[in-house]
Amino acid sequence: MKRVNTKKIVFVSLFAALTCVFTMFVVIPTPATQGFINIGDSMIVLCAFIFGGVPAMISGAIGSALADVLLGYAMWAPFTFLIKGIEGLLIGIIASRLLKRPVMNKLMIVSSFIAMAVGLLWMSVGYLASETILYGFPTAILGMPNNLLQAALAAGISFPVYIILTQNKIISAIRFMNEDYDKLTSRLNKNLIVDKKAKDLKSEDCEKCIKEGGDAENSILN
Repeated sequence: MKRVNTKKIVFVSLFAALTCVFTMFVVIPTPATQGFINIGDSMIVLCAFIFGGVPAMISGAIGSALADVLLGYAMWAPFTFLIKGIEGLLIGIIASRLLKRPVMNKLMIVSSFIAMAVGLLWMSVGYLASETILYGFPTAILGMPNNLLQAALAAGISFPVYIILTQNKIISAIRFMNEDYDKLTSRLNKNLIVDKKAKDLKSEDCEKCIKEGGDAENSILN
């Protein structure tokens, strides 16, 4: 049976809480669609960049839907649960290259912007569809600029924070802490094997040099 990664559960729960708090921290009502603009998506993007699609999907869906309920927008909770969950999943999958490298480069910056664009555009279109179901398309289209503004705020907050955390090697430390014990042990064992092979090769090279040096000395004496 696969071992439960307690640390991963803790981090997912933490980001679910952060998503909920950030969603509730800034609330700008939009009377036309009876919704509100918030910055909770920034935590979904950040979670996707650090941990990948599935953790971001879970934390984003739960944290955002919970915030809707607590703020009195319970009718939006089912839509939010689906929209924000898929948003986190999309960003995490597309930005998977980011999860393997500790240093930012041009390729990673471009891929991260593509990931954010796809995920946040999905969020905007998802709410457009939800508002169309509830109020009809003419009213729903009025809320599209608000959704795009929310997406821009999320990108503007999450990406600089991610860069700062990466440059200070905090992301690498978090991922190391989150790594499964079996995978970590396996990786350490592989490193030990590689080191042993390198030492063996160096030892063989030294013995070969000594032998060649002895042969050369003998040939000169003869």
